[in-house]
Amino acid sequence: MGLLKKITKKRFHRRYGWHGDYANWRTAQAAAGGYDDALILQRVRAAALAVTRGEAVFERDSVLFHEPRHNWPLLAALLWVAARDGGKLSVVDFGGSLGSTWYQNRPMLGALTTRWTIVEQPHYVAAGRADFEDDILRFADTIEEAVKSAGTRLFLASSVLQYLEDPAAVLAAVRTHRFATVLIDRTAVTKRPASRITVQRVPEKIYPASYPARFLSHDDLIGRLEDDYETVAQWQAMFDRTQLQDCGFEGYLLRRRSRTSGSA
Repeated sequence: MGLLKKITKKRFHRRYGWHGDYANWRTAQAAAGGYDDALILQRVRAAALAVTRGEAVFERDSVLFHEPRHNWPLLAALLWVAARDGGKLSVVDFGGSLGSTWYQNRPMLGALTTRWTIVEQPHYVAAGRADFEDDILRFADTIEEAVKSAGTRLFLASSVLQYLEDPAAVLAAVRTHRFATVLIDRTAVTKRPASRITVQRVPEKIYPASYPARFLSHDDLIGRLEDDYETVAQWQAMFDRTQLQDCGFEGYLLRRRSRTSGSA
């Protein structure tokens, strides 16, 4: 790599990525833009429609991929769940956009009986129901609504918890609904004792946006579930990196603890 390219790459990383160490979510929000912009949905929808037309294999954050890039740890976890459920896969995909995770992994899941229900923001749900629902893919406004469709076999949160003002409320809902298995992937974590709140700036070639993003501590992530769930597997996420020290992206497969009282 030439000197000019090295300098340009360094400036690129300084401009984009994760920045700051904010005292609270609202302070970071004031320094950022947002994630619910109409432009973002427009680009994600256009990319997802291209996938359904066969023009790409899958999309992620509106970026089209024309060759398979399997998420092997996630796939292994999904197949582990299906093997324990007789070849059935019933997923509540929290924050699943317009089906990014499903479309990326469906070539390897075709032999299963699958119900995949996405919980999203209202404008994503409206777009999903209008353009993407089928016999497998469904959309819901709340976890409660999704549970009615997909049940409580598997809760999936991929690259979403770090973008919530109150991720603890979602983790509490997981415990309340007593999901049998919890699959967390591509989630921002920190080795520090307390979570770190940053602002993530997205490269404009994807879409012009910035928004708060939290690197979750162990206590704020797994610590909120470990009374009811045990860790089956843990891995480093395949597709995500950060320039911040003591921070990274990980995945976890958790199963509900057996109780002598007979709970599932």
